[in-house]
Order: sequence, then C-alpha cells, then structure tokens
Amino acid sequence: MPQHAASEFTGYWRLVRTDNFDEFLRTLGVPWVVRKAALKFGGSCAELISIHDSEVRVTSLNAKGSWSRKYSLSKAVDLPDALGSRCRATARLEGPALQTLLEGGSLGCVESWRYVDRGSMVVKTTVTPGPVAGHPARPPATMHWYFDRMAALEIHLGGASRVQRQLREDHDRVAHATLKDNRLLRDVLLDWTRWRSPADDFIHLAAEGPEFGGSHPARQA
Repeated sequence: MPQHAASEFTGYWRLVRTDNFDEFLRTLGVPWVVRKAALKFGGSCAELISIHDSEVRVTSLNAKGSWSRKYSLSKAVDLPDALGSRCRATARLEGPALQTLLEGGSLGCVESWRYVDRGSMVVKTTVTPGPVAGHPARPPATMHWYFDRMAALEIHLGGASRVQRQLREDHDRVAHATLKDNRLLRDVLLDWTRWRSPADDFIHLAAEGPEFGGSHPARQA
C-alpha cells in the first residue's frame, strides 16, 4: 500500500459539518425520536483512523457510544454494522480515496468513500436498504460528513510513529470504555420498533448547531 495513503487518513478527526443527515435517516425509516437523538449527539462525533500494512481500523465516537471496525485491504472480513448485526466487510484504496463496504447486515448495503482535501476529510455514505417482507422497497440514501484533523493533538503526540502507537491504544481503550454504553444503545434507542410512530415520515428535524446542514464558513471559497 502506498505510504502516502496511510498518512493521509491516519489520525484523529473531529466532525464539523454534515449534509442531509435527517433526510438520510428518514429515508432509511428511522423513527423521528431516534433521529432527534442522532442529530443531537451526532454533532460531537470524532473518528480515529489507523492504517498499518493491510489493516484499516476506524473508530467512531460520540457522547453516547462508539462503533469500531477493523477492515482488511486484502480480504473480506466479518464486522458488525452500526446496529450491531454482522456483515461482510471489504476495504480498498482507489487513487486518493478509501472505500469501505458492508453487505448483508440489517441496514442493507452500506458504502462509504473517504478522501482528504486540504487537511479535511470528506466521507460520502450511501445506504441501499435490503428488502423487508410486507413493506415497499426504500430508495438508497446518501449523506456527507466533513471532518477536520485534530492537528494540535497530533503535534502534541509527536511524529507519525507515536501517533500510530497512540491510535492503537485508543482504539482498544474506546472499545472497552464504551462497551456498556454500546449495549444499552443497541437494546434501547436502536430498537426501532419501540419508537415507531405514524408521524415518522412527516416530521423533519433540524440538527442542533449552526454547523449542520449548511455551508461551513471556513469552507466557502
């Protein structure tokens, strides 16, 4: 794997903006109560990414829990999706972009593309829902996430080797520290049948904070 590809994505990232978050969730059939919680706590999201040899580790962390994935650039692996169901997962580099693909889980097919532009990372996620007996097919849903590198933290840690070492420790530390929170999240909030409402398809929500859903001032050119 080209060394520059590893260094481009490896590091600590802070979410600064999303596009189409609520509509993305609504298209997937997420109840409005769950969408409200996602928009409230999703704004505090951070990602830890490390690439070493053929292993790609991604940890997404917010105020309510975490989601850890360990991909391989050389083979398909078995991973949990965001709802905890098992998936066939693949990852590959195509030019400057990193693609990850989750198939066979409860969400359907989840495809994400990551690329770095001027020190910021853009993530495009498209979910193609699988068929559900007795329900009409839902269309694919797409959204974008925009992250800024936590440059001050990485400078404080030192060189690239120290950042890699700290990331390995933090991936494991986050997974251990949020284990109970993740179980509670899946058992309560992500049990969508508990929160279903006839109003789900009609309620549109605005994410909290001016950084969501619109243009970020620092990015206008």
